[in-house]
Amino acid sequence: MREETDQQQNDLLNGNERDFVRAVRDSIVNANPELGADPALLDRLASAYDEAKRIGLSEDGLLVKFLYLEMEVPGFYRQPVISTWLEKPGAPTDGRFKDLLDVLRKKTEDGRGDR
Repeated sequence: MREETDQQQNDLLNGNERDFVRAVRDSIVNANPELGADPALLDRLASAYDEAKRIGLSEDGLLVKFLYLEMEVPGFYRQPVISTWLEKPGAPTDGRFKDLLDVLRKKTEDGRGDR
């Protein structure tokens, strides 16, 4: 009986996670309609979501940003410098990802000022 309850909870969680990824995909497609034609987008976002959860991201807002970044730079989290930073022991992954976003934002702002 306990195993059935655990399995039901896992199924519900997995369903909620799939719904979360679909909702982010829909938001991305609403903002960038041309991406709606990409049949691999949902799978790519689902893989990125799984990786984000594996490395310890837990805040929904950060998970959304992780998926948006995946849309912009496919596989960004596989780049050695980024994966090493995100998986480095010590600080929580959520904080490390926020730091990464701050660095990217700063680089983007600096790049705009050079024009």
